Amino acid sequence: FLFYASQLRPHKNVGTLLKAFRWLLDEGALSHRLVLTCSPSMSPRIQKQVQQLGLHDDVLFLVRLSEEELAACYRHAELSVNPTLSEGACPFTFTESLSVNTPVVMSRIPVTEEIIVDRQLQGEMLFDPYDWRDMARSIRHGIENRDHLLAMQQAAYATLARRSWQEVSGDTIHALDDAAGHGATQSLPHRRSA
Repeated sequence: FLFYASQLRPHKNVGTLLKAFRWLLDEGALSHRLVLTCSPSMSPRIQKQVQQLGLHDDVLFLVRLSEEELAACYRHAELSVNPTLSEGACPFTFTESLSVNTPVVMSRIPVTEEIIVDRQLQGEMLFDPYDWRDMARSIRHGIENRDHLLAMQQAAYATLARRSWQEVSGDTIHALDDAAGHGATQSLPHRRSA
């Protein structure tokens, strides 16, 4: 099965994923199910789309999963997919999926391009989240080249996994300094005690 761990919010882009998934089934490109961790009752639009696309037997909605169940879904998936339109930080899908050796394909959004800087890896795993055809192409490529994709992603994951909280907080302080116009080499003035 393909796996997308997400709540059902408009920016999570589930509708486009359903369209890409239907096309892949129709083309005979896959015989997988799609497992989502959201409740279709939260979106009448998604419920209607599942019915219109004839996906009621191919899409499984699992809700209120424990951490162990979530990890098991990631582990047993053929491929994780994250079609989100926006996130405040790199989607957890990348690290959660790779922590159990499951490759992932994701939206080409600024925050993923900030974290996944290798251009070749970006080409292998990122897709235009507004284009269901590009999403379908990326899913198909991920399935057909699963071992190759996983090997490439494991190298990026290993780099991320080595980062300490000190490095993360240092990067954050530098970014805040830059945003405040202080530059990365100049520190913020200290406040005097009253």
